[in-house]
Amino acid sequence: MSRILNSLSKAQVAENLKKAVALTKSLTDVEIAELADIAVTEAYREDEVMLAEDDSGRDVYVVVEGMASVDMKLAVAEDSGAQILKVRKNGVVGEFAFIDGARRSASIRIIAPTTVVRFPFAALNGLCDTNPALGYKLMRNFAVLLAQRIRNTNMELRAHLHL
Repeated sequence: MSRILNSLSKAQVAENLKKAVALTKSLTDVEIAELADIAVTEAYREDEVMLAEDDSGRDVYVVVEGMASVDMKLAVAEDSGAQILKVRKNGVVGEFAFIDGARRSASIRIIAPTTVVRFPFAALNGLCDTNPALGYKLMRNFAVLLAQRIRNTNMELRAHLHL
């Protein structure tokens, strides 16, 4: 189970967020500070499941240290799964559910001791509503991230299908 860490100051969280370009590209220092104000820092141990496929949560996460695996269940067996992506330092997860409100499309399993910054949905959504410029930039960054992931998936599918 995760634990909330109080060891990172808001300034340290902001510095870490600046490195997470997939989330914070084109955000001003003030906007990054606003994100840091709503962030919750958590730590996970190796082999913990940070997010479970089909869960209803909508929080967004940035990996500050460590590494996680994005795993999906296979249709052929209920208890089998496949790693579809490794999320390393400064990586972002949770953007699908944040955007569309659907259940989690994959599980996030910790593969090395990991610290994350979590953005609770209500707080992040509220920040986007009260600061439309920041909200626009975040949504644009999410769109770029999703486009990259879809493009990578297409390339892997092509390789597997020998196209």
